[in-house]
Amino acid sequence: DLKDEKGRRATGGKLEVYVRLREPLSGCDQEEKEQKWLVFQEAIASKPTVSMVRPTVSTGPASSPIKVEQTTSLDALKLEFSLVQNAIKAGKKDPAIVQRGRSLQSKIQETKQRLQSDAGFRREYLSAIAREIKTEKVYEQQLVQAGRTGEAKIIQGRRRVMENEISKMTKK
Repeated sequence: DLKDEKGRRATGGKLEVYVRLREPLSGCDQEEKEQKWLVFQEAIASKPTVSMVRPTVSTGPASSPIKVEQTTSLDALKLEFSLVQNAIKAGKKDPAIVQRGRSLQSKIQETKQRLQSDAGFRREYLSAIAREIKTEKVYEQQLVQAGRTGEAKIIQGRRRVMENEISKMTKK
């Protein structure tokens, strides 16, 4: 078990690095190294801060798709999936984008199935989206205060999608 200087042990995880080489490595270019692994722990904060890494939505064709890993909102996931599909259609055949599309598609299908089959999940789902909306609103305000209005508009759009989804689901 690898431990850091404070005696904490790693909780697991995986790091993959892909390298594309133009020429194969020769004997003098190859080098073996032993590496120590760092233990990354997610910071727990009551309120998100501007300095925290947040997913971003990009509207330009040359930029990467949005990453909304923690999003539970089905409509927000569908929006992201359509942006990924548009990026692929525009010629971005990057394996990371294709993989992102697959993972979004499976998450959308899983969420749809659970919503249709479990009434208890539906209540949890609505409350999770409501909490997410509050978090997005706080983050949006922090972005505006930091002068990052472009990113704030993107967050506002995603928040509105979630609000519309809640209003549609509560009317049913």
